[in-house]
Amino acid sequence: MAESPELPPIVPLPEAEAAFAADDSSTAWQPYGQCRQDRLNPGIFEGTTEEHIAKVRQACGSCAVQPICLEFGIAHGNSFTMWGGHTPEEIRQMRREQR
Repeated sequence: MAESPELPPIVPLPEAEAAFAADDSSTAWQPYGQCRQDRLNPGIFEGTTEEHIAKVRQACGSCAVQPICLEFGIAHGNSFTMWGGHTPEEIRQMRREQR
């Protein structure tokens, strides 16, 4: 049986938040996402049905790093994935408003 790759150690949340504040491309915050805690299938963030959106928003609504996730998604996210409980369309709108 093949061994799973070693995961990097999880840094304490305050350190992850500080790392993101210093460098918005840092992903040290991601293990703290409610989606990770709930072990949501990553494909759900690419879903466009109301059911997918509702499941993502439910997880994001109680997430400790939701604001960081949204900020990361606006700055670096792709154009087809939900970030911080927001649809790709909503994130594109936020990007336009920031310009």
